[in-house]
Amino acid sequence: MLRRICMILGILLLFCGCNRVKEEREIRLLTFGYEESRYLGLEQAIERFNQHSQVQYRLETEPYIDENWNWEEYMSRFDTHEHDLLILNSDYIAEFAGRGYLEPLDDIIQKKIFQEQYLSPLVPRMQYQGRSWGLLVDTDVTMVYLNRDVLKQMGYTEHEIAELPEQIRQGRFTLNDLIELSHQAVQKGLTRYGMVHRPASGIFFYLMAEAFDAFSVKEDGTVVFSEENFRKFLAFFQDMAASNSEEMPESWDAFNDIFVEGAAAIYFGACWSMYDAIVEKGANPKLLEEQYITSLIPAAADNQSPFTVSNSMLITLSADSLYKEDLKEILCAAYSQWDSNAAHAAQTYHMPIARAAAESPVFQKNTFLLSNLYMMDYTTFVPNSSNMDLWYNALFQAVKSVENGSGTPQEVAHTFAQDVLERAVD
Repeated sequence: MLRRICMILGILLLFCGCNRVKEEREIRLLTFGYEESRYLGLEQAIERFNQHSQVQYRLETEPYIDENWNWEEYMSRFDTHEHDLLILNSDYIAEFAGRGYLEPLDDIIQKKIFQEQYLSPLVPRMQYQGRSWGLLVDTDVTMVYLNRDVLKQMGYTEHEIAELPEQIRQGRFTLNDLIELSHQAVQKGLTRYGMVHRPASGIFFYLMAEAFDAFSVKEDGTVVFSEENFRKFLAFFQDMAASNSEEMPESWDAFNDIFVEGAAAIYFGACWSMYDAIVEKGANPKLLEEQYITSLIPAAADNQSPFTVSNSMLITLSADSLYKEDLKEILCAAYSQWDSNAAHAAQTYHMPIARAAAESPVFQKNTFLLSNLYMMDYTTFVPNSSNMDLWYNALFQAVKSVENGSGTPQEVAHTFAQDVLERAVD
């Protein structure tokens, strides 16, 4: 009798176990921009995880989409208690890691699949103070778009136009030549704008200041500054603004309109400028490729080299997430799918972050990216130093001051020098 009772109890326990309701949990992701493909692999990895787990996760995304694309506004929305995952620009890794917002991911990065595949120049973008704080999602390059139609009307032959990127690559065509070209284009009535740049603070202005040997920041936050070179840096932007018959665009909407309409002879953008024009303005990518020829940014002076800069997008894990161990497994599975990374890069006009992604037929079909992939050999990176956004804003305000005439390059350079001195003392 006792044996029969035990058998019945065993069957009941087994039945109850098989029908036990699985715990459901929500993963909250804060993400920047339209690029849903940045986390599609994450959704797939969650589905696979759920198949072998008693815990069932679902992804809740909170996208930041704003016509101003303000990184400070975006980052202010991150709450370590409310969000489990954050897609973050590598420029801000030092700030967020330094504040204790992020969980280190060294145990994932050390896995063979990442060590063998990651493009080595990108690895430091994940690191701060000897630890790795995120997994690579994508990267980019800053570039110059030269208006092919304007060049033709200025007398350039098809051969000369095709050779311009190589001339720039070899240092035979400098920023001074770019300024002269932009002035001539407007003076001849060929275009409304000679040259335009992004309408908000960012990595571009740091890149340009560094190219003029005017301003740079070391990993420890120490600033290297030359007031005279900073004056030259600002004089370049003063000349750029003077080449236009209209004021420099002050919104991304106006900036993208100029790009799509071909209203400028020269457009300072990035590889993702194509994607922005397609998504926000409905532009035809084939027509844009025909409209422009792209190049590295020309050397700042004779006997110098052309240049560019990259920043990378990372997926990071909140230090306060309640599900960190499960999420590490999910992140590892999601962001080691190189075919998915290739598809994301090709679709959103970003550069790949892994060897297999760069070699993927999916990526290779994007002729625009493929033809500009060589720029990664020339790229530089902003140091992973905290409070870089403060310097970005200061550089942008200095540029705007000379462009709108509220100060001369010499006056603004001197004021900026005082700011550098005050921060060094602090």
